[in-house]
Amino acid sequence: MRDLLLLLALASTACFVDTDGLARPAADASRGDAGHEDVELPDAEPDAPWPDAGRDADADADPDGEEQDACSGLREICNGRDDDCDGQTDEDPVDGDVFCLDSDDDGVGDDLEWLVACAAPPSYLPTCGDCDDEDPAVYPGAEEQCNAVDDDCSGAADEEACSGCTALAFEDHTYQLCTDPLSWQAARDLCQAWGYDLAVIGDDEENDRLRDEARALVDGTWWIGLTDQASETVYIWVDGTTAWKDGRSLTFTSWHDGAPSSHEPEDCVQLDAHSPEGFWVDDHCTDARAFVCEAGG
Repeated sequence: MRDLLLLLALASTACFVDTDGLARPAADASRGDAGHEDVELPDAEPDAPWPDAGRDADADADPDGEEQDACSGLREICNGRDDDCDGQTDEDPVDGDVFCLDSDDDGVGDDLEWLVACAAPPSYLPTCGDCDDEDPAVYPGAEEQCNAVDDDCSGAADEEACSGCTALAFEDHTYQLCTDPLSWQAARDLCQAWGYDLAVIGDDEENDRLRDEARALVDGTWWIGLTDQASETVYIWVDGTTAWKDGRSLTFTSWHDGAPSSHEPEDCVQLDAHSPEGFWVDDHCTDARAFVCEAGG
């Protein structure tokens, strides 16, 4: 009986195995951890990377002595660093400025040749809008000349630049409707001196537009670029296209009834702006008339 009581007493004493492998008595709850030996845990690798995991270990210090941040993978900004880890610094930055190439050194860059940078590369300028970067005389603000060129990059050529004429832009053509009367040849010579030639009319729409614009200026006849001076009754445009031959039209024509005539002195063609249809008539080339110059197309 005494042996049984001894065994029960021993079983009521709790034990635990410590880190050294020895059985030790458990600490009394009333004494906290008293009697328990502190065990120092070994260093352990964390399950997730540390907050600075992935930092470029070879990152240089910035000019202020602070460590450069690791590549962010974002777009470049103007900070002197390789933000997107491509081996370049500040290329195509999101906070950069637009610069345009100025090939002709007229102080204005070409809108079609631009880039974004932190500072202007050689030959690039922050001023853009040059519509012809191969001609130093052409740029926004330049003085418009009578030369069939849009010198000031306004989108229209020669507005109010050709003396005695009114400029008209239609489709991809520029016209000068000139009211100072000249002979057919003198009119052509002047048109060519400006970089134009007498007008070549290709369809009803063009003919109607010129008729309306001409009528508002001079309600009469205007020289156009059609003549049979080289060969009677063979009417050829100044661009070399044959419009009328052997009594029939080869391209668009708008002859008045009875025209063209076979009278030899009447070799040059006029647009009659007074007629509702804008008919054409042939007349003496030496007569002084208003005239229509054309460029482009």
